[in-house]
Amino acid sequence: MSDFVIYFGEGDDDFLAHPLLDAVTRTLGLRIDIRKLYDDYFCGDEDVLGHTHVFHGLSREKDIFVLDLRPGDDQLDIVHLAVICSPATRDAVRYQLRSFFDAASCPISYHESHGTGYTRNLLDANQYPGHDSARNRPQELKYAASLSG
Repeated sequence: MSDFVIYFGEGDDDFLAHPLLDAVTRTLGLRIDIRKLYDDYFCGDEDVLGHTHVFHGLSREKDIFVLDLRPGDDQLDIVHLAVICSPATRDAVRYQLRSFFDAASCPISYHESHGTGYTRNLLDANQYPGHDSARNRPQELKYAASLSG
């Protein structure tokens, strides 16, 4: 999660959304306030932490950006990100995501495929409510067209 932004100064608010991650969301037709998401995650916002968030593209319904923020108890703040995209955005998104992953401070795992079981499970409404063991509460699947930034 810490790689979602880049700091440019010493102040608490001296950071921007990582340009490559921002490029992915823009290519998908999304407006996600990555700065707010980052702040909410690290401030312990209960509406953000421990849940799976699904953002649909504004102009292309098949472009989807998914964040699994379940592992909030992980000391490295590792989160899972999945993207489903249309053929029209595939090449650009592939390049941007791979570049973002390669620039990460702690690159753990990167997968590309036509469809993964992990992504299908993330989006399977029958898997919810799950259980967020770190917070001992239900884990929800939350949908949003986008978050205005």
